[in-house]
Amino acid sequence: MSVGDGKLTLTARRRTPRGTDGRRYPWTSGMVSTGRNSWNARPRFVFTYGYFEAAVRIPPQAGMLPAFWLMPASRHTPPELDVAEGLGSTDRIEMTVHWKGPAGEERTAAGRFGPVDFPAGHHVFALNWERDALTWYVDGEVRFRVTDPAKIPHVPMELLFTLAVGYPTVPPPGVDHARMSVDWVRVWQH
Repeated sequence: MSVGDGKLTLTARRRTPRGTDGRRYPWTSGMVSTGRNSWNARPRFVFTYGYFEAAVRIPPQAGMLPAFWLMPASRHTPPELDVAEGLGSTDRIEMTVHWKGPAGEERTAAGRFGPVDFPAGHHVFALNWERDALTWYVDGEVRFRVTDPAKIPHVPMELLFTLAVGYPTVPPPGVDHARMSVDWVRVWQH
């Protein structure tokens, strides 16, 4: 992770670092959160309802999972709100709400948007999270909406940007790094 020229850059690199669990892993990658400095620390900034938007440029490399999302301050999911994820594609994004079903099982509802050459430049991804609706935007246009009360979370959440590696597919040979750029972020709490 780095900040320069007013932009946040999350970088994934092919390496073999040793994790805190003692195991070796094939990549390092980046994450930024409004939550906490460590897993057991007290949360810094959490939100319940609001309008969340960011100008994000996703990487062109295959095998990456760039994401702009919200996770409960409790760190227990679901619920989860994915503002934009490049899930297995660089020209389509997914906008997803995760919630618990009647038996405690995880359920999801997702919208997809594309094809768009998202790596060509920064695009504005946004979510308006209200008590009775979730509305997703891409570059100012409504792209997905959920109004079912059973699907809308009502718990404090932290905001995250992550660049994960290897889901749903591993990077192809020859891909040794990728970068996700965040030009700006805005949050208005309702």
